[in-house]
Amino acid sequence: MLERVSATSRNEISSVFRSNVFFMVIKNTYFSFSANMGHIHLLPEEVFQEVMAWLDRISREEDDDEVRMLIANAWFEQKSQLECLMPDVSGEEIDNATGIIMIYLLTCLIKLGREGNECGDFYAILRNSLMWQLQENMLGFIQTFNKMISHPYYLKHNEAVNEWLMEYMMTSKTTFTDREGRLKTHSITNSGKSKGRKKAILFMDKNKEKDEQRTEYWAKMFLDYLAFRKRSNVAIDCSKDNFVLRSIHAFSQYWKNKEMLRLPDAGSAYLNFLIDDCHLVVGKNNKNQPIKDSTISDMLTQLLKVKLDDIDGDLLKLEKFISSLDNQDNPLC
Repeated sequence: MLERVSATSRNEISSVFRSNVFFMVIKNTYFSFSANMGHIHLLPEEVFQEVMAWLDRISREEDDDEVRMLIANAWFEQKSQLECLMPDVSGEEIDNATGIIMIYLLTCLIKLGREGNECGDFYAILRNSLMWQLQENMLGFIQTFNKMISHPYYLKHNEAVNEWLMEYMMTSKTTFTDREGRLKTHSITNSGKSKGRKKAILFMDKNKEKDEQRTEYWAKMFLDYLAFRKRSNVAIDCSKDNFVLRSIHAFSQYWKNKEMLRLPDAGSAYLNFLIDDCHLVVGKNNKNQPIKDSTISDMLTQLLKVKLDDIDGDLLKLEKFISSLDNQDNPLC
């Protein structure tokens, strides 16, 4: 937030976006939660502007790692902006104002992170990151969140917001805010390309496109390794002891040790590799339903943060397996 919205700008925003269902949800629910903000008195138009600025920043940035870092610092960035604009307002009031903006953003990430959305796993990671920040920093977060999503106007228009949000974030070529975060009240420009996120990719070329040669090579190598270990029929699940997850962890560490490539941090890139390129299957939970990709991705993300020791059994067996092969077809050599 660079500046407060003036009375003239407020009228312009209301006029331009009065037919937008998300704007109307904020406008009709916001004042139920603004009592604790004391002297700040943010306008619903300002809240809408801030949330849309965050959504547009997510859609403009093509690098998934950059987006994860952006959302990982969302609370503190938003709070610092409010503090700069209102230096005389108490910390508690600033926190409450920050929290309201972040909760509206969270409702969007929850919708985008649903199972069935092609990029749902990625948005689920963002959702979890923002939810953790809210739990850590906003007093009464759960109560405020529950009050928001149970508001009659929110419930009545929830499905319409879902439809609008999916279209806006996945296929629309327009953005509501400029690169400084101000709502465009004179023209909603066409960016020339759809904003839908690409699937997380494990192996990328210099143009950040999928490196098909490298992917094919390592997919075959991974499957050959599973056969070497006599584990070709093991399904992927969300257990830390799952052999497929242990193996991709060892492969990841091998790549890092050899400095072969820059690896993404998110487990979703590895899971896409396992499912789409290695054609491995996902197991079922105790209700005999397929385990959610987001659950496995979250487990992989946590697992890959752990650096394996040089004497780790899986890593040693992988290195022995690779050293026994003729690597003349390795695209990395």
